[in-house]
Amino acid sequence: MSDKHSEDIVYNVASKELILPADNADDDKELQRAFRKLDATLLVVLILCSVLNSMDRANLGLSKVAGLENDTGMSGGDFNVVVSAMYPTYLLFMLPSNLVLRKVGARFWLSLITIIWGIINMSMAFAKNKTDFIICRLFLGAAESGASPGATMLITL
Repeated sequence: MSDKHSEDIVYNVASKELILPADNADDDKELQRAFRKLDATLLVVLILCSVLNSMDRANLGLSKVAGLENDTGMSGGDFNVVVSAMYPTYLLFMLPSNLVLRKVGARFWLSLITIIWGIINMSMAFAKNKTDFIICRLFLGAAESGASPGATMLITL
């Protein structure tokens, strides 16, 4: 069983792209329709993840207003240290995370780091002091580092 158009398709090694014959206008329209549907689905999921990420960052600020500093014994600039603790690991793991994304694939890697991100966020509920919060935020930065750049790379492919 061979495709009737398979002999017309040429792979250009220099530009790394497939050259399709011009008489496949119906196939091109179906392919464009499939890409639009896939992009729409991906955008909904990525927007939802972005909203949850924003809620996470806003909830940390709201917890300060609700008395987090008093409950955990933080004082002065301790809360600012806790909030900022995620950025060193975020910056450190951004490139390696995207290299792993290219190796193992977006479906597996983005799903894994999103699940880990959720687990770390839930574990912050059990943090009792400044050190626990800093450790959670460091791990959160490592887990979150590949999400936004990976999603951007996924959309542009």
